Amino acid sequence: MEAVIGLLLMLLGVSHGVETYCDGRINGTQCYGALGGTVVLRLMDSTSGIHRYQWVKNKTVILRGRNDKLITNLLENRSSFTPSDGTFRINNLSRTDGGEYTLKIYETSGRLLDPQILQLNIQAPVSSVLLVSECLSQGEMRVSCSSEGGDSPQYSWTLDGHTLTDAQLLSGNKDSNTITLRQDVSGQLVCSVSNNANSVSQNKTISTCGFIFIDCISNGTHISQWVFKANNTLCLESTTACTSTTEDKEPGITVSNKPSTNNTTTSQNLHIKDEHWDSVETYCDGRINGTQCYGALGGTVVLRLMDSTSGIHRYQWVKNKTVILRGRNYKLITNLLENRSSFTPSDGTFRISNLSRTDAGEYTLTIYDTSGRVLDPQILQLNIQAPVSSVLLVSECLSQGEMRVSCSSEGGDSPQYSWTLDGHTLTDAQLLSGNKDSNTITLRQDVSGQLVCSVSNNVNSVSQNKTISTCGFIFVDCISNGTHISQWVFEANNTLCVESTTARTSTTEDKEPGITVLTVPTKPPTAPTTITETEASTEGVETSCDGRINGAQCYGALGGTVVLRLMDSTSGIHSYQWNKNKTVILRGRNDKLITNLLETRSSFTPSDGTFRINNLSRTDGGEYTLTIYETSGRLLDPQILQLNIQAPVSSVLLVSECLSQGEMRVSCSSEGGDSPQYSWTLDGHTLTDAQLLSGNKDSNTITLRQDVSGQLVCSVSNHVSQISPCGFRFTDCSLSNGMHVSQRVLVTSQTQCTDPTTAPTSITETEASTVDQSLLICGLRTVVVVLILIGITVYFVWKKKKYKKTEGSAVPEEMNYENSVMMVEMRSSASEL
Repeated sequence: MEAVIGLLLMLLGVSHGVETYCDGRINGTQCYGALGGTVVLRLMDSTSGIHRYQWVKNKTVILRGRNDKLITNLLENRSSFTPSDGTFRINNLSRTDGGEYTLKIYETSGRLLDPQILQLNIQAPVSSVLLVSECLSQGEMRVSCSSEGGDSPQYSWTLDGHTLTDAQLLSGNKDSNTITLRQDVSGQLVCSVSNNANSVSQNKTISTCGFIFIDCISNGTHISQWVFKANNTLCLESTTACTSTTEDKEPGITVSNKPSTNNTTTSQNLHIKDEHWDSVETYCDGRINGTQCYGALGGTVVLRLMDSTSGIHRYQWVKNKTVILRGRNYKLITNLLENRSSFTPSDGTFRISNLSRTDAGEYTLTIYDTSGRVLDPQILQLNIQAPVSSVLLVSECLSQGEMRVSCSSEGGDSPQYSWTLDGHTLTDAQLLSGNKDSNTITLRQDVSGQLVCSVSNNVNSVSQNKTISTCGFIFVDCISNGTHISQWVFEANNTLCVESTTARTSTTEDKEPGITVLTVPTKPPTAPTTITETEASTEGVETSCDGRINGAQCYGALGGTVVLRLMDSTSGIHSYQWNKNKTVILRGRNDKLITNLLETRSSFTPSDGTFRINNLSRTDGGEYTLTIYETSGRLLDPQILQLNIQAPVSSVLLVSECLSQGEMRVSCSSEGGDSPQYSWTLDGHTLTDAQLLSGNKDSNTITLRQDVSGQLVCSVSNHVSQISPCGFRFTDCSLSNGMHVSQRVLVTSQTQCTDPTTAPTSITETEASTVDQSLLICGLRTVVVVLILIGITVYFVWKKKKYKKTEGSAVPEEMNYENSVMMVEMRSSASEL
């Protein structure tokens, strides 16, 4: 317990203990501060001899001083300024402190010296590091390093105090968060995670996975591989290490307990890897200028450089001024890569084997005719990628019966992920979070079948399949004594809604008194209670932008509509045209529209110069230039407009979970949407640092302190859309049978999406059962609210009459509960009810 409390205190103190320093006396300095920490900025040598100065952010004066006297400090409650050395110390940094600051210094004459600009960047510091290792099938060790919090983390690795070398790594690199170590690597491994605000490291003593390397020749068969020592049955003729000589060898047998430098590359697991990579062969037609070609690291690429050498007087293929190939009149004169390549003059193909990273680059083919004239050069870009060599699928059941599945690839540059279930691409209806292109997905509770994850890049594709079944959860939906219970439950432990165990369609006749039972629905509600999901239509998103200002940045929603104001009107304009990449989109003359390349999905209004484009696609994005000509033919200044197409946020998903110390972690994820921005409110007010244990108001995951309760709202937005689900309202209730149910009630925009005016009810998770609610509750609660309001009115009218009737009596009459309205006050725990 003491260790847990100590760890919690340590995590709490990380941000506040981080202090950074920056010399802002150099114009254009980039400074960094830790979120929640302190930054010390050196703004000037000292204020001595300075008549007047001010430090400004966005036209707001932060500091102002005159003749060694500080007049204004806008941040005085959390900062201090030292005139003697010109340092400004800011504590308890927040995201809003980031930005561009300008120091202005005035001489006695009032002349302004050159301003000094400083950019302050606020980063969340890394608060903890977790190291996880696992042994792979051939004795290699994969080690993953993950960091808690921290913006833009950078990773580095050391072994026994020295930076990891390529000889110790099987895949990955010293700057990635996941590495695979060779079979014989052991020692003190340290992963350091850092950003511009701080650095945190974690160490782990690693040993080999119990594999040994054997290399022997037995009866003429060469055996060279890594094997698990405990199960090994190969090369057992000699069990002791020895320096083999002709005299002490057994006939036909050579034994080595550990590979030498020479045979490391011929070990079985490496040989398998090399064999896999060697088998990757790619083809590319380089006869088109500017072609992007891809080859597999360790594999082969076949490049078609020309139709044939027939009729070509002379040619050469060059990389960085180095001639790779040279030929004349059907004869190949030079091949710099002849030991691992071949050129076929008849079809102009160049085959390069055993590709390495150094083979990548820009190559130029130059062809000369008989007169010595150079034909147009052909440029080819060769990119070398490590192919994907294996795929690992890991699944886990979550608390509400969902299944999270992670797909990781061994090696492989720029991996792309795709998922199928029973041969069909996964649909949004099967996914609870994540998307079909991410490496981690969460499946809904009722999804099962043959799941396949495919990982690919430009050189190869590898897939892995796994048969998945449900996590043993069932969906119950019943009304018991007026209490609606609607949630996923673990079937083996379920005690809710057990009055009826067989499926039936409930009618008035077959109901038990006070109980309505609905068995597991074929289509359960798409959002359990702990999850709020709000969807928006992509096609309905319309944005507008004033493009009359040169350099305007405009945004349109993918699949939506954008309205662009290109000019005041066409009146008085002799001719105009609107171009994108030298392609004329619009052209008009004397109030007449001549050309509209997008006429099937757009309209132009000459009277106000607006151009409306529907059904936007990614290809609509780009730089557009409006050119206007006067009657004299003179060209006015062109107007450039940058149109950016973004996928709008189409749904928002809220998931909460209680942690071991009573804190609550809440995650907000958006379905689709480019460059999403997150913001949080509680009971209509922006979350404060005092309510947060970790995370910040701009991140998608936050951890709330134990005493925080109320209506939590996560808003997700980008330049083209914004969605704000109503979030959670937390309540506690007890059933008539004494069972205590602590539930998070789904609050929808149709019922309780209003700013609360009363103090929120505290969250108490005495029984950690989260009750899922279907959208049916929204309608039921609306009816209940109306009935309660009517009941309250009736109650007070009745109470007033009752009071007058019994005013003179010392013994009040007993209330008739059969005709009264019961009001229940929701408290934070069952003990207070």
